[in-house]
Amino acid sequence: MGNKNVIEIYVDYIYYIPVGEKNKIDEMRKILSETNDDENIEYYSLKTIIPLANYREIFEKKKKCSIYLDPIVEEAQAHAFSHYSETESHMLVCLKKNDEKSYLVPHKFHMSDGDDPEKEVVKEFSKMTSGKIDKSYLHNIKPIAVIGSNKDVILYSSKILNGNNKELNNKMKMLEFLESIKS
Repeated sequence: MGNKNVIEIYVDYIYYIPVGEKNKIDEMRKILSETNDDENIEYYSLKTIIPLANYREIFEKKKKCSIYLDPIVEEAQAHAFSHYSETESHMLVCLKKNDEKSYLVPHKFHMSDGDDPEKEVVKEFSKMTSGKIDKSYLHNIKPIAVIGSNKDVILYSSKILNGNNKELNNKMKMLEFLESIKS
């Protein structure tokens, strides 16, 4: 009999940073922008090698407003870059306006006790994109690190690459079907 080890992690929230080739991250950004019904959120495909503090300065000049970075964001970016460390890799982040302030952040999901983090991220991201995102992107989500000094955050990422995902999509559809008949 196999011995299963279970590790429980309690975190305040999850950051999810898709990283990969520019055209794939641009495609995600476009889908999110089209399906987004919140006028306080804008999506951007940014190079992972350039610090978010530099992007913040660019956006402040362009938008003519102050933009803040959550203290954990730059740490999350470093982990995302090391996850897919190509010099031309891009990541998906958003600019959120909240109470007269704007924040440059990755996607942030709140955790509920007992939830499976991967399934929650897939479910929420699928909902945000109205199911228009290639499911193979969402099913390679994996935890990278637990980060933060004042809050506990688990950072998830997925590599979004070019290439033919047809075979992987077919396998994912089969797994979803099997899971649906199991329930």
